[in-house]
Amino acid sequence: MLITDDQIKSLVIKNGLIDEKGITELLEFAKNSSLSLTDALIDRDVITDENLGILIADFLKIPFIVLSKISIPEEVFRTIPEKVARRQKIIPFAKSTDGLTVAMADPRNAEIINAISKKTGLRVIPYLTTEREIINALRIYKKDLQKSFEQLLLKELGVIDKSKIANDAPIEKIVNQGENVGKNNFLAGKKIMIEYTDPNPFKPFHIGHL
Repeated sequence: MLITDDQIKSLVIKNGLIDEKGITELLEFAKNSSLSLTDALIDRDVITDENLGILIADFLKIPFIVLSKISIPEEVFRTIPEKVARRQKIIPFAKSTDGLTVAMADPRNAEIINAISKKTGLRVIPYLTTEREIINALRIYKKDLQKSFEQLLLKELGVIDKSKIANDAPIEKIVNQGENVGKNNFLAGKKIMIEYTDPNPFKPFHIGHL
């Protein structure tokens, strides 16, 4: 945790967002709902996720970034593998001669900063962002990646209008192609990564294996 609940309470009260009675009721609500204090503050509309992040960043004297308000170049986004970004709650969003600027849920994590610097050979400039911002940015990136792949596939198949796919490829044509259906060489010579499940044969298969 970047700052304690007591420090968060002090910040929101000091900024006139809630009074002592309100914070007591909010803590009770958080306890009964199994929520953290920060989630309870946002859930009850005491403060937005963005503004809470800004408050904490100002308190820690760390720069803050709202990922949803910027455009991240794909080559910069790919600097850190998605699995690492998701696990460590970090997203690189800018790259310059000064170094690699990284949004982090915990910008004081020296271990991960040093690991990124060693891996990329770049100086890491940490910015604070919220976990919700990171999750949302990763979700958008995944959708954009799927859209780009779909557009590439349609281009290689010579399809301009997706709505015409069904009309241009009737069942008879698919059946006639036999074992050659779906075959193409648009990825020939390119490296691709395939992820697959690796279930434990001694335990029931479940969603966690996907």
